[in-house]
Amino acid sequence: MLDSAARFHPDMVTVLFTTMPKQLPAEIKSEIVGHCPPNTLYTFALVSKAFQYEAERELYSTISIHSDNMPGLQNVFETLTKREHKARFVRYLKLEVYEEIEMVMRELFSTLPKLKALIDLRLWVAGRDKDVHLDPLWALLR
Repeated sequence: MLDSAARFHPDMVTVLFTTMPKQLPAEIKSEIVGHCPPNTLYTFALVSKAFQYEAERELYSTISIHSDNMPGLQNVFETLTKREHKARFVRYLKLEVYEEIEMVMRELFSTLPKLKALIDLRLWVAGRDKDVHLDPLWALLR
């Protein structure tokens, strides 16, 4: 078992890719990616077919984003809508919405049905827009 404080140096990623057998059990791959920082997971997902599934599962399991990063928020919704296999990995979703509330709600309404493994949705809505109606969200969640 890896020490939970372990951090992978970029050279370690190269060693993992070049010296490990290609057919590691899924449990071992899952244990490895469970101790990697996000930038290493991103590298695994991009360059290793052997680790792609486990790395993406770890990367997408928890998503937390603010509407002050609107391009990032739009990218998340676009990815989850177009790549349903990635949407199935999302277990925890936290959105903090301060601007563009109506647009974010529309995107959320269209994305939520694809999040089949979602067990925790945290939505923080703060703004001056008094006409924001969350009734469609409650109907969708029932």
